[in-house]
Amino acid sequence: MPHVVAHVRDHDIQAGAASQRYMAVTQARLPERAPLTVPVSATFRQLQHIVAQQATIDRATEEEQWQAPSEYAVVRVQLHVVPVSLLVNVADHRETLGLPS
Repeated sequence: MPHVVAHVRDHDIQAGAASQRYMAVTQARLPERAPLTVPVSATFRQLQHIVAQQATIDRATEEEQWQAPSEYAVVRVQLHVVPVSLLVNVADHRETLGLPS
């Protein structure tokens, strides 16, 4: 896996964690000395598209956070391995955690 991460970084390939895992699996099926290559399958292209969509969502979330009323903050959580942004009332959250106002 470190080989794949380094290859993705060095060649400026848009690949998230799932894409990198897919690359590692496809590479593992090749002979040991085979050069590391970027898959050209539809699956890999779909994974890259998901990465691009997530980047767009992340930018929109950041912008939304700046526009949210000050009593609310955007909190990111993972539900079933999917990152989700939630707008949370800060005062309620502090109270729930037992923190001072």
